[in-house]
Amino acid sequence: MGKCINHPDRETPYICMKHQIYLCEECLKCRDPNVYCKHRPSCPIWFMDKRQETWADEDRQAAATATHTVTFQPQGRTVDIADGTTLLEAAQAADVHLNASCNGKGSCGKCKLIVTQGKVVATQTPLLTEAEQDKGYVLACQSRVTGDVTVTIPEETIQRKLKIAGMGKTVTARLKGWWKRSNPCLKPFP
Repeated sequence: MGKCINHPDRETPYICMKHQIYLCEECLKCRDPNVYCKHRPSCPIWFMDKRQETWADEDRQAAATATHTVTFQPQGRTVDIADGTTLLEAAQAADVHLNASCNGKGSCGKCKLIVTQGKVVATQTPLLTEAEQDKGYVLACQSRVTGDVTVTIPEETIQRKLKIAGMGKTVTARLKGWWKRSNPCLKPFP
């Protein structure tokens, strides 16, 4: 941190690597843009100067990008997301657990959702039967949001999650009494 050369009352982290001067955000402009500078790849002033040229365009694009609301039932959680975001990304943003063991590649078929309101653009997949597709099932990782959407996590998915969560107690109860004494492989030092 140093004081801006043009505004000595302002602290700034931006230092020109060639001239060794500090410039605040208002003054960020490379002094030698047309001259070769060996420090340019590591110079934050050069980087920020070039970056500012695209900031206005990015702000306009961000403002023009539509946002949509996705509601997850039965939890009732909602999240606002950008147009074209997948339902899996929306679920992660809303902190809704969806099983996606393939990490969103569309190969496991475990992230099934039912679209109850709204429309999504879903990629065709052999992992959904025709009956499921007729009921509105989609894979969250292969479905992009194009408007406000309400989706339901299927009952069988919720039941499967609860069944797995309770399996440890059942197995422990069945195995109780099988071992009389435990001999650990490691023993503590005396």
